[in-house]
Amino acid sequence: MAWDAARGLKINRRERPSGIRPTVESKDKTSGSRRYEAVLPGFPIDVNGKSINNAGEPYPLLLVDNVSYLPMTWRYAHNEFGWRTDWGAQEGFQLTTEQQKVLHRIIAEDTEALFVEAESNRMLKVNKDLKGDPSLLDDKAKAGVNQLAEKRKPGVPFAGDPKQTAVRLGDSVYYDNIELMSLKPILEKAAAFYESQTEYENKGLDVQSEIMKLDDRTVLAVISVSSFLHIPPPYTPYTHEAFIVRDGKALPVPDLTQVPTRVVRNPDGSFWIASEAADRMTSRTPNVYGQLALLNVSGQLRGMNTKLGEKDIDLLASTNDGLTVKAYSDRFKAYHDSFIPLDAEERETYYHLDLQGKETRLFLYKGAGRGYVDSKGHIYVVDRQVNRISDLTSGQSRMWWDYALKR
Repeated sequence: MAWDAARGLKINRRERPSGIRPTVESKDKTSGSRRYEAVLPGFPIDVNGKSINNAGEPYPLLLVDNVSYLPMTWRYAHNEFGWRTDWGAQEGFQLTTEQQKVLHRIIAEDTEALFVEAESNRMLKVNKDLKGDPSLLDDKAKAGVNQLAEKRKPGVPFAGDPKQTAVRLGDSVYYDNIELMSLKPILEKAAAFYESQTEYENKGLDVQSEIMKLDDRTVLAVISVSSFLHIPPPYTPYTHEAFIVRDGKALPVPDLTQVPTRVVRNPDGSFWIASEAADRMTSRTPNVYGQLALLNVSGQLRGMNTKLGEKDIDLLASTNDGLTVKAYSDRFKAYHDSFIPLDAEERETYYHLDLQGKETRLFLYKGAGRGYVDSKGHIYVVDRQVNRISDLTSGQSRMWWDYALKR
């Protein structure tokens, strides 16, 4: 916000918002007996680079005691500044402005508290009932929490056996004498390119494999093919294909176009195969999706992204009867908190998936957030727009301002 006599008042939305601790005026200035007079400003007004015809507005800006007051209309609060407005019978009118994100995600818990990753490599302890103020953990406590976080992840990491490998024979890739895939489409595409672009050398294809044995009769094979090798890494084009090899047959894993990251074995002998979405804490690129497939006990493969109609599925918790997941389709909200302003209209759905892949909708979260399931099955969400944690199971929610969390 800026003002001068020549150019008038200019109000612009901040690029890097942060909360401002409110101040309470003295009783003399807020006396209910004092008479206030509001007038229309006589100077030009500019909001986010747009000139405002204030005299013609149904709800104009007003000048009181030489202070400009902005009307809390949807046009200004939501459209121009991206603020959130709410109304409750007990709380009354509530206005939430943009703030700096401090809370990122819950990674672990104990019986009474949640452990939350925060900005500047800090970790905060928050009571599960969301009462009281978060407390800062020291480095020793953080190390213990990180160990807990690793142990609570569903299933096991996908890891290829270095003794097992797929081989290329001619224009196909085989494992244990079973054809997994044909390379002809990739070879033909490359040949057409190099024929038209003779300045580049056709160096063929690079074929790599990772083979993981799931049980005595089931193997998960992932083939990675790099083409157009004249382009240096990490920009060399590549594709990933995943296959289940069982009883002498190979079946492609639907919806899985990335290297898997985790495998969950269920008590009935079925498997969940997941490739986790990119995370701002661990990845340099947002172009990695959350993908999930089910190999049921009958050997049938189901792609859960297609079934749920979502680009991304986050694997949150595993139990004997299935998974708790979050399904969504906005790539950036899995990657960086600050990409989502308050005026973004986001929706994320939490599901239970049984061992046959049937979904039961648990909650619809009206916003964007990072989900966490505690040991009692409560689903918590750390919002990506404001510093708020919600317990969807109990309906409780708590927001802290950025300046309070930085103390």
